[in-house]
Amino acid sequence: MKQLTIAGIPRNTLFSPNHIGNDAAIFSAVTHLLQEAGFKVNLYTEQEFLTRPLQERAVFTMLRSEQAVRRLQQFENEGGITINSGRGIENCTRERMTTLLLQHDVPHPDSLIVNADEAVSVFPSGKK
Repeated sequence: MKQLTIAGIPRNTLFSPNHIGNDAAIFSAVTHLLQEAGFKVNLYTEQEFLTRPLQERAVFTMLRSEQAVRRLQQFENEGGITINSGRGIENCTRERMTTLLLQHDVPHPDSLIVNADEAVSVFPSGKK
């Protein structure tokens, strides 16, 4: 049986300044579990992913930058298999996730989406 090779791309530390160790531990654990299951895992930086094509047809990732997510979506559109899809990553941004939760009546803490460039003095609850 031919061994499947998977590309792994960790999150750029810019996107997890207070969780660099946690993100690295999660990514490392997933990498080791895949290797123990018999997969070959090639690791790439986000910059490598953005600047050269992958030879692998499957990728697991913790990408967050808009440019990297767009590239991941392109990879998916070309038939690539992704764990943590570009669409899923987009839907996990605070604003988009909150909007989706509100639209679909999913219970969650009270939320308000505001423009950070504008002053907000009164919230819908009436609290100041």
